[in-house]
Amino acid sequence: MIKKIAKWIGILILSISLLVGLFIYNIFSQFDKLKQGELQEGFQKDTIPFRYNNTGHIVIDVKINNSDRTYPFILDSGATNYVFKNFTKENPLKGNGFAIAMGTSGNFYFTRIRKIPSLKIGKATLKALNAEESALHWNCVENIYGLIGADVMRHLVWEIDFQKQLIVLSKELDLKKRNSYAIEIPVFGSSYNSFLSTRLQFRPKKRTKNARIDLGNAGTLSFAENQLNEDGLNFEKKKVVGLGSKGLGSASNNMTLDEKYYLVDSLIFSNSDYTIKNFPVRASPKSFNFLGLGFFQAYKTTISWQDNVVLLSPYDSIQNFVWKTYGFTTEYNEQENTVEVESITENTPASKAGLPLFSEIISINQKTLSNSQSYCEYLELEQLGDTMNITIRHNDSIQSFQLTKEFLFDLSPTN
Repeated sequence: MIKKIAKWIGILILSISLLVGLFIYNIFSQFDKLKQGELQEGFQKDTIPFRYNNTGHIVIDVKINNSDRTYPFILDSGATNYVFKNFTKENPLKGNGFAIAMGTSGNFYFTRIRKIPSLKIGKATLKALNAEESALHWNCVENIYGLIGADVMRHLVWEIDFQKQLIVLSKELDLKKRNSYAIEIPVFGSSYNSFLSTRLQFRPKKRTKNARIDLGNAGTLSFAENQLNEDGLNFEKKKVVGLGSKGLGSASNNMTLDEKYYLVDSLIFSNSDYTIKNFPVRASPKSFNFLGLGFFQAYKTTISWQDNVVLLSPYDSIQNFVWKTYGFTTEYNEQENTVEVESITENTPASKAGLPLFSEIISINQKTLSNSQSYCEYLELEQLGDTMNITIRHNDSIQSFQLTKEFLFDLSPTN
């Protein structure tokens, strides 16, 4: 009897070991598959337009598998390549194994890897690519079909002019153009993925921390809170209360926020002479370190994977990254067909006025928000104007508020 039990325990241990081995092999093989692909010979340079969707992401049009139709994809250097299920439903793609992906809320999930024989961006054609397949649960992006991630972007040099909304794609970095940029930020890659990162400090002679270059993150800088605070520095901060947003691989938004905005007095780019004063950072215990689109939009930006460099040319002589805000975010509740107050930042116009968290928004500036279409139309106009009249329903009571934007942090000399 004891021998039989020992035999079955041995078989169980062996089976678990095999499963763990297969799991580890799959992890590393998925990175290799996603890094596959090559730029078709003959391409040198092209200029393409881009636009912003109503969630603030960069959108470019691509052609897949010699199709005459163009498909809108989000440009996201902080993610791998993705095709969303609305694309694969219309255009079946062959499978190439499975992947373990991380969702927006930090959850892990299994997904398929799909083969993309050909992808065309302007005049640049890339062959033999792979992409993860995922559902997308952001509001107002039903017409987006995937992400152009770092595994595609690494094949080209990307010169992005945010003011003109143009991207110059090049096979190689022009040396004369490189010398014309005011700021050069060294970046580094990884042996197992295509992401680029840079090294930052929050005070001179303090510990260096890594942050990924992430054009898919609309904020300025997101950071793990323990890393932000590990030097024992005392930064001004404001707490954010509410729920997290949905996104990749996350069908629900019931994740309670544990976030704060910090105002760091110095953002120092290591191995560079570039320093920014008074820089806002969004931090939480579960956050990753991402240098986001809100930073790069202040510069004409060139990113080169081949040269491990990000080049910046500021649009203004002085960069002010502390933005004006009403102090709350919104979310469309698909089940209830309502728009709700999703989160509120302390000591902002919304919190000082007493705007109730999770209340239903009836109208903003006399525009009724009654369904997803009206909500998406509101998002397109959200940044316009510094005054808002908002009517909400809370505990069966109708209330109205007038809010005026304020800077997230007060940088006046008397503060």
